[in-house]
Amino acid sequence: MAAEQTQQQAQFDKMTKTPIPRLVLGLAVPTILSMLITSIYNLADTFFVGQISTSASGAVGVVSSLMAVIQAIGFMLGHGSGSIISRSLGSGDAPVKRDDHSMDELRYFIMTRPRPAERETEKSPLSRDKERRIRRLNRKIER
Repeated sequence: MAAEQTQQQAQFDKMTKTPIPRLVLGLAVPTILSMLITSIYNLADTFFVGQISTSASGAVGVVSSLMAVIQAIGFMLGHGSGSIISRSLGSGDAPVKRDDHSMDELRYFIMTRPRPAERETEKSPLSRDKERRIRRLNRKIER
C-alpha cells in the first residue's frame, strides 16, 4: 500500500512539476512510434500479400482501414481519459479509489462473445493450384 502511494505521488509530481514541452514530448513519443510501426507493418503485409493476387491485396487494404479505425477509437479513449485525469490532477483532488472496472468488463465482454461457426468456403485459387500440383506429382511418382 505504501509503495503504491509513493508511486502515485511520484506520478503526480511528474505530471505537475515537469516542464510542459518535455512532458508533451514524452507522452507523444509512444503514440508516434505505435503509428509508425503499424504503418511499416501494413506496408510489409501489403507487399507480401500483393504477390499472391489482386483480391488478396484489396483485402489487406480493407483490413488496414478497419485497423486504423480501431486504433483511432483507442487513441480517442486514451486522450479523453488523459483529459479527465489532468483536470482531476489540476484541481488537486487526485482519484484515490480504484474500483472502476468498466474497462475490464468491456474487455471481458468482447473477448468472450460467442464466435460464429466457420462455414465451408470455396477453395481459393491458390489452394486449388496447390492441389493440382500435388496430383501431378503423385501421378509422376506412380509411373
